[in-house]
Amino acid sequence: MQQKTTKDINGLRKSILLMGGRVEQQITRAFQSIVEQDRTIGKEVRVDEEQINDMELDIEAECLEILALDHPVASDLRFVISVMRINTSLERIADLAVGIAKRGSKITKAQESFTVPESVPEMMKATIKMIHNAIESLAHDDTILARKVREADDEVDDLRRKVLFWAQQNAAKLTATSISLITIASKIERIADMATNIAEDVIFAVEGENTRHS
Repeated sequence: MQQKTTKDINGLRKSILLMGGRVEQQITRAFQSIVEQDRTIGKEVRVDEEQINDMELDIEAECLEILALDHPVASDLRFVISVMRINTSLERIADLAVGIAKRGSKITKAQESFTVPESVPEMMKATIKMIHNAIESLAHDDTILARKVREADDEVDDLRRKVLFWAQQNAAKLTATSISLITIASKIERIADMATNIAEDVIFAVEGENTRHS
């Protein structure tokens, strides 16, 4: 029984890491569509969301099957519970990526001449790093790295405030763009929050410690 549980847990780990990698690629391209103002990339992000939705459903089914048939305990049970949470977080990140790509299309359609403020790509870079490190911490049961992800969230919050300041300063002459950048910054901040949630789920899976709201 334990041998089957171990095999199923390893399979589940592979599935969630594959989804994590796909979501990381999607959010990277969504950000690229903003910086390069490329609507074609934005459309690709929206198409790929369907595949990620399918992956979410498959992983949820894997988790339920393990719970029903393997009756995992201790660290195995914590891992399955954590994967169910991480699965939801990754799907939400994918949804946010689509929302960002759509906002990018609106910026392009507005045809307002402007240079993307430095705080936007800086915020994107910091958030991608958080997502990457959160997935890496899951891959290697690395709670030290997971805690670094939690700490990095403050940097994203600071950069969001810089984006909002830029938008306020340019709202009169770049109304549509300013509104879109405020929305994009808010979505990026939510992605960073999701990365933090993933890191906290890794800590719970490995150490059994609940770090949420702490």
